Amino acid sequence: MTPEANEARHLDLVRFEHAAGAAFGYEADDDRTPARFAVAPAAFAVATFATAVAATLTYLI
Repeated sequence: MTPEANEARHLDLVRFEHAAGAAFGYEADDDRTPARFAVAPAAFAVATFATAVAATLTYLI
């Protein structure tokens, strides 16, 4: 694949990704507030903890 074709394919995929996000109601990356990124690690930690608790309870029962 030539570099031009590769770049064109990449841009097509980016446009498709943005269109799919807009279709499902997700806002563009530029519109996000920094607070959303600060909450993401905390949400991941809570989800990990909840999974560990659920697995432990499943094992014990």
